[in-house]
Amino acid sequence: MWKAAYVRGTPELAFEAADSTRDVDRGPKLTDLARAGVPEYVVRTFDPDEVLWFRNVGGSFERVELDADGLYRSTVFPGLWIDPKALPSEDFFRLRDVIDLGTRSPEHAAFVATLAARREELRGGCAE
Repeated sequence: MWKAAYVRGTPELAFEAADSTRDVDRGPKLTDLARAGVPEYVVRTFDPDEVLWFRNVGGSFERVELDADGLYRSTVFPGLWIDPKALPSEDFFRLRDVIDLGTRSPEHAAFVATLAARREELRGGCAE
């Protein structure tokens, strides 16, 4: 069951599919999410089929350019990599391959280690 007590602060990443609300998602919603402090926002649009990635810089979103290998890489979740051509074409094998590459990256390993250390700090070093 959903409990509002589980929600704390701003989400680190907003990811959505936008069809009929594309103008809202790329306009007023983009502004609202940036003002709320959401660090990254990803929109999968239809007609045209594309994936747009935005990063919050100083309270407003800037569109992220693809890396040299044609991928988007999250800075909030190191290791979260997406091939923006594979998503609209529903190339699930390619999507999975790219996700696997990202989760095997040194950046992702460091991120996981940081999360584990934070969990230990919160527990106070006590065993569960």
